[in-house]
This record gives sequence, C-alpha cells and structure tokens, in this order.
Amino acid sequence: MNRFKKNLMLLAVLTAFIFMFSLSALAAEEKSEGERICQAYEYNQAKTYAADGNYSGFNYVLSDNTAIITGYTGNSTSVTVPSAIKGYPVTGIGNGAFKNNSVIREINVCSSIETIGNEAFAGCELLNTAILTEGLIWIGGSSFNGCKNLKSITIPSTVEGIGDYAFYDCAKLEKVVIKASSDNKDSAYIGYRAFGNCSSLMYIYIPASYKEFRGDDIFINHSPSLTIWGVKGSEAESYANKLRILFNRLATPVLISASNTANGIKVTWKKVYGATSYQVYRKNGSGGFTPLKKVTDTIYTDTSTTSGKSYCYTVKALNSKSSSTYSKTGIKLVRLTAPVLSDVKNVKSGIKFSWKKVNGASGYYVYRKISRGTDWKRIKIVTGGSTTTWTDTSVSSGTGYVYTVKAFYDSFSSTYNTAGKGILRLSQPALLSVVNNTTGITISWKKVSGAAGYCIYRKSGSTSEWKKVKDIMKGTSLSWNDTSAVNGKKYIYTVKAYNKSAFSSYDEKGKTNVRLTTPVLSEATNSSPKKMTIIWKKNNSASGYQIRYRTGNVTKTTTVSGNSNVKKVVSGLTKGKTYTINIRSYKTLSNVKYYSTWSKSKTVKITK
Repeated sequence: MNRFKKNLMLLAVLTAFIFMFSLSALAAEEKSEGERICQAYEYNQAKTYAADGNYSGFNYVLSDNTAIITGYTGNSTSVTVPSAIKGYPVTGIGNGAFKNNSVIREINVCSSIETIGNEAFAGCELLNTAILTEGLIWIGGSSFNGCKNLKSITIPSTVEGIGDYAFYDCAKLEKVVIKASSDNKDSAYIGYRAFGNCSSLMYIYIPASYKEFRGDDIFINHSPSLTIWGVKGSEAESYANKLRILFNRLATPVLISASNTANGIKVTWKKVYGATSYQVYRKNGSGGFTPLKKVTDTIYTDTSTTSGKSYCYTVKALNSKSSSTYSKTGIKLVRLTAPVLSDVKNVKSGIKFSWKKVNGASGYYVYRKISRGTDWKRIKIVTGGSTTTWTDTSVSSGTGYVYTVKAFYDSFSSTYNTAGKGILRLSQPALLSVVNNTTGITISWKKVSGAAGYCIYRKSGSTSEWKKVKDIMKGTSLSWNDTSAVNGKKYIYTVKAYNKSAFSSYDEKGKTNVRLTTPVLSEATNSSPKKMTIIWKKNNSASGYQIRYRTGNVTKTTTVSGNSNVKKVVSGLTKGKTYTINIRSYKTLSNVKYYSTWSKSKTVKITK
C-alpha cells in the first residue's frame, strides 16, 4: 500500500492549479453539484508537474521508480495503457489524463495500474468500452463522468473505493458488475453520486465487501427499473431498502446472439441469477411478441422458420415467485438456410464452384481451405442472391482445395456446409501439335503438375461429340500415336489431365489434322541436263503433293496439284551437285492444307 499512497499523493500534486478557483469559492459557500463534479474526492491539493516525456502518444511523469500517465496525444480509437515505460512500471492514470478526448472508443487498463485519477476519462463521449483489470485499487472522483456511450462496466475485486461522481451522467450505462473480493476486505466504499444521472442503469451487483455508501444520492435520477443485486443481509440490501430500490429481483436476460443453424435460428442469452427457467418470445415482421417456448437452458433453437423471413426474439427470466421484464427491442435475424453445394470442377481459368440459390439471400460469402485439416478463409463476396457460381483463379495445379459458402442478407448470414466440396486443381493441358507420322497421327501436349495421367479424346468426320480413345497411365507421358486413323479422314484431338477422381478441363476446340499416309518415293533420276525426274506412288485421298529438294544449305520446295499427278521434272539444277529429295502429300479442307509426314529420302547427283 505504500506505493499506492505515493501514487495518490502524486495524482493530487498533478491537479492543484486546475482547482484553485473552485477551492476558494468552496471555502466561502456550500458546495454546488457542479463543484462536486469538478472537485477530487480526497487527494486534490498540491501543484501540477509538467510531463517528463511522451511515449507512443502517452504523456507521463516518473516518481519513486514508477510512471504515471498524465495525458494522451494519440488519435487511436482503441487505446491500451502500457504496463511499462522505459522500464518503469505504469501504476497510475493521472487526473484528467484523457479528459474530453473526442476520439477514443475503447480503453484497456493494464494490470499494473493501481489508481485511476480524478476526471481521468471525464467527457470522453465516444467511449463505449472500458476494460479494468485486477490490481486496480482506486477509481477517482468523476473519473468516467459524462461518458455517455459507456454501456457496461465490470469493477475488479481489488478496488477499495469508487470516488464521488465516478460514473455520473453515463446516460447509456445499463449494467455494472462489482466483483466480490477474495480476501474478505471490508473497507470498500461507493462515493457520493457515483452512479447518479445514469438513467439507463437497470442492473448493478454489489458484493458484501462494500460496507460504506456515501450519501443517499449514489443513484440519483436512476431508472425506475433499477435493481440492486447482492448478498442477503449485506449493506447493499440495507441501502436498497432505504432508498426503495428493488433488491435481488430477477434481472432482464441479456440477449447474446441469434444465429442461423442447419435446423433453424439459435437464440442465446446470459444466465440470470435466481432464474429457474426462461420464456422465449418471437415476433414476425411488425407484429407483437408472442410466447414461443419455455426452457431451462440459456439457448433455444427455433425450427419453425422460413428462409428469407425476418424474426425477432426476446426472453423473460422466471422462478416460482416472480418473472423479469424482457428486452422490448429484442434481437433480430433473417432466416437463411445453408446453401446446398452443387459442384466443384476444374475449368481453364481455375476452379469453378457452384451452389443452389437461397431464398432471401442478397449475396454469398465463399470460403476456401487448402486441405481438409486447415481453417476456412473467406476469399470472395459474391453479390446478388441469384448468382450461384464463382471461379477461383488464384489456384495452383497439383494443389487440393476445399470450398464452402454462406448466404447473407445485410449483416445476417447463414450457416455453412462444414465438410465443403473439394477437388485437386489440374490445369488444362496445353496442346502442342497434332501431326502425321508413318504409322498414324501423333498428338502431344505440355505436362500438367499433379497429373497422374491423361485421357485422349477424338472427333472424326462430322461427329460433334468427343469420344475417349485412350487413357495414358503416366503423368510424364506427353504424347500418343493414334494408329487407328484412316487415310484421308479428318480428326480433331483434345486431352484431359486426371488424378484419381479429379479431372482437368480440356481444350474444347482441340487440334485438327487429316490422316495422310506417307508417300512412297519410287524414283529420282538425272534425266537430262540440269534436270531431274521424280516419280512417286499415288495417294487417292490427297489433294496434291509437295516436293522438297536440297543441296548443302539450300532447300527448295515445289507443289504438284491433283492426286493423279505422280511425276515431276525439276529443272535449273547445278551440275556436279548432289540433291536429297523427299515428298509428302497434302489435303485441303476449308482452305487449310494438312500434310503427311515426309517420305524417305532419295539422292541424285547431277552429272549432265
């Protein structure tokens, strides 16, 4: 306690100039309400020190190897008071340190703090959450005065005093829980008008360790529905009876949540001391609340709901002697059933995921996980209740993905299929070539990561449907020769990758070729000066032939139209040169020429 007293003395030192005018006036006349608000409870007479420094937006002073927060210059809406500054433990928040701050919405007071000074958070009108931790000993006068958005507060069991006007004029304060002390201390007190003008206060729990209630106006201008909870025979009960405030009556259940489940809407609320059961009420649309179900637990699932409709729930606490009031606002929810997952498949650009439409949904949240052992991560918001497909393009071939989806409307969302639908991502095989060879047509493609094999599909002639013609059982085999192709017939080929039950998409256009057998080069002779005569066997299905002849690094070609022309005289050759000759047939379809492979070579030396 020595350090605590020193902290209090230092807090007093920091406020003297602020109150010099009020002190002189108070000496001459009776204290007014406004003067009481401004006056510190006990420790407020000394001079003010300038701050020793600023640490991450916190002004502070150092004393007796500890630090006291004296001001805040930051602009964060959520503030956590540091437990130490430059190695010095922070043990106090000084008088007026955060006074009239117009930004802070949440304050977290660390466990090293023993004292909160007078007016420390006074006038912080946006503050809606104050988290006080065990170890706090004293809450100063007017410390939270005028925090108009503060809705609830839990006072640690270590607190020994709540100063005058500490929570005065906290207009939205509804619930106060003062934790019971574990060391049976009996010196705790609540100061003058500490909870005055808290017009929304409905519930306060005061443990037996609070023996002193300073004045009859602690709850001045309180709500008619205020109930003081505590221990039978305690000073809190005597004080409540004295002021004719209800003591230990069943509190109104605090509604926690309403959420969509697979079976309906689940409503939860906090347990009420003394209650043996609860009455659940529901209303639809703009109607009134009607009884729905009496339960003994603090959870109820309404299975009589329709997807797309709005419902509102509230709860009363009951016992054999009395019943509580209920929240007239209740808790609202739009019923949304869990989307039924339809399909997940590989497409060219990624993985396409689809589900069935949910009545009442305005959109959907899509979730993904890399494998079934990891956590779900939301990756897409799909707007429009009728949009029931989405393609995930941020995927890698060879990796497995699992998908699920929630429906939503405004801030409400459905539950989801926890198993999800999964698939191994397999990229669409890139077709490289479809070419004639001596025994058939060879198709080749690029390797797909994660593929265990490939399926070859073919269309022939005027057939519009793909037919699987071959399963390739190895992921490293990247070509296949179709020996069943018939000379002169048109074929289109495509490929799917697969791994167990997972299949890739395929090139719907495919690659086309006409099967043309390799021509047989019968003869090549130096028939006359600087000329050679080339003769080959006829291909009845060809549109013509192409002859290639080369010497050294020079290669030339010539075309022969018509399949019946099986002889060609090539002139303009060079005497003494040797030429290598090959021939291939071609067929023209829709202005596109398709070629056979080249024949075996023949050589001719020009001697004439």
